[in-house]
Amino acid sequence: MASLGMWDKKRGVVFPLKYSNELAELFGIYAGDGCLHVCRRGTAVEYRFVVTGNATESSYLEYVNSLVKLLFNLSSAVSPRHYLNRNWSVLIYRSKGIVTYFEEKGYPPGRKEHISIPVWILDDDVFSLNFLRGLFDTDGHLAIVKKGRFNAYPVISIQLKPKEIIEEVFKLLEGFGFKANAYFDVAEKDRRTNKFSIKNHIYLNGWRNFILWKNIVGSSNPKNIEKINRLDAILANNPLPKYLQH
Repeated sequence: MASLGMWDKKRGVVFPLKYSNELAELFGIYAGDGCLHVCRRGTAVEYRFVVTGNATESSYLEYVNSLVKLLFNLSSAVSPRHYLNRNWSVLIYRSKGIVTYFEEKGYPPGRKEHISIPVWILDDDVFSLNFLRGLFDTDGHLAIVKKGRFNAYPVISIQLKPKEIIEEVFKLLEGFGFKANAYFDVAEKDRRTNKFSIKNHIYLNGWRNFILWKNIVGSSNPKNIEKINRLDAILANNPLPKYLQH
């Protein structure tokens, strides 16, 4: 059961009063690049909710921080980290309340090997779209490939280790009208660690998928918004054929 710790109460941490678009997006962010930790040292217990981004994504993490502030009334400073020969930006929330709230809603602390999308999100189309936005902004990618009619071809991708959640995302996307391709149990070598791991991928290729994504999912991450604007500029000067507009 979710409960506030002593320091939560002193800092005025609260629980969300109801499910919302913002909460659904934050759950998507957690599913992508979030971590929940419970660290025990003797009799002391530390609870941490962590969100990690690239070193260049500090502005997006400020947006994530605004969501946490809105939902839980708790803020964190964006901190730089150096790990596995790369620079990162990190948000760290030390809060028993946040960790136990996520656990109560189906996301326990520890490794995210078998997580799925909460039922309250799956049962609501708008919540599902907000969850997809948070997931895409953290563990997704919008590539502009130099090919095709305009020498610019959009490819949206999401990759995760947990197979269950990728299967659920695939079904959601199909339900919203996307033409998705999924690849499961792909062995990949991590260039950072030089080790192999199993990952699962979803690809949304082409202009039709891009236009639908832009219209119903969108992005809150400046790096993705910049690419969306670049693709929009191409469309403004080069109208698509009718068969690609629907």
